[in-house]
Amino acid sequence: VDEPFWTAALGDEGTGDLLVERLSAADERIVIVAASPTHPFDLDEVGTRISDELEAALDRGVEVSVLLRPDVVDSLPAEVGERYREGLRDREGYEVRTSEDLSGTFELLDRSEICIEVPDPLVADETLAVIDLKDREFAERVEAAFDERWAEARPLGL
Repeated sequence: VDEPFWTAALGDEGTGDLLVERLSAADERIVIVAASPTHPFDLDEVGTRISDELEAALDRGVEVSVLLRPDVVDSLPAEVGERYREGLRDREGYEVRTSEDLSGTFELLDRSEICIEVPDPLVADETLAVIDLKDREFAERVEAAFDERWAEARPLGL
């Protein structure tokens, strides 16, 4: 895409579907950053779909980096932690770290696309929408900021 392009999804089903769809399109790298434990969807159901998609991405040779605030780790369903320990942790190309120095929740795909979770201004701990933004220049700036935080983050030891 030569010019920026964006789409958005609202509601539980739409936001989860958009996120899983975009993860499935990644060819090189997936970066997931979660600064708050807000959720636009049922993490048990969609969390499993996301984990399945991350495994499929690893099978395609996609590098996956996940950076979380420690309180986000504590808010995840037990099944997600179990899946990490038993299925993803030892996979080549997959790494999870934690950092207190995070302020947004987003997914960066192939250094050119970002899915940004927009918090609901009226309901605490919920997400209003997910915006999928295809803008290489913006994605490169976000990736540079991510790389700095990643270098200072601690490996996750669930």
